[in-house]
Amino acid sequence: MLFNVVPFLDVRNQSVIIVTAFLGYYIKRYFFAKKSLSGKRNNPFAHDSRSSLTPLVIEQEKRNHILKKAFTKQLATEQKWDAIVIGSGIGGLSSAAILSKAGLKVLVLSLVARHSSITSDESHLHFFKWGKSILID
Repeated sequence: MLFNVVPFLDVRNQSVIIVTAFLGYYIKRYFFAKKSLSGKRNNPFAHDSRSSLTPLVIEQEKRNHILKKAFTKQLATEQKWDAIVIGSGIGGLSSAAILSKAGLKVLVLSLVARHSSITSDESHLHFFKWGKSILID
């Protein structure tokens, strides 16, 4: 037998092991846990940040006015961004949402004008767009 467990079966040794484990946990928590200035950890999911529903805009002219606003280089560089996410796929958008809930100012950049690049479909072409990352192992 490589390891003898008989000494650990003694009640005194078991209590020393349990006390050492608890002591190590609380020392780690006290010295190495990062806390905010208020003393509590910042949890981005602690409160409900959903906004109330807005009325549906059906008029096509109003929708086109909002959707056709061009995003220029000046709009991107005039603000200071805490995080820049490149790619508007499912991973990029979910990462940007979590960073935004944590209080960071996030900019999402995409090559195409349509979000969810890999999961979107071109309905007039009758096939899905598959990127190189999907095709290459």
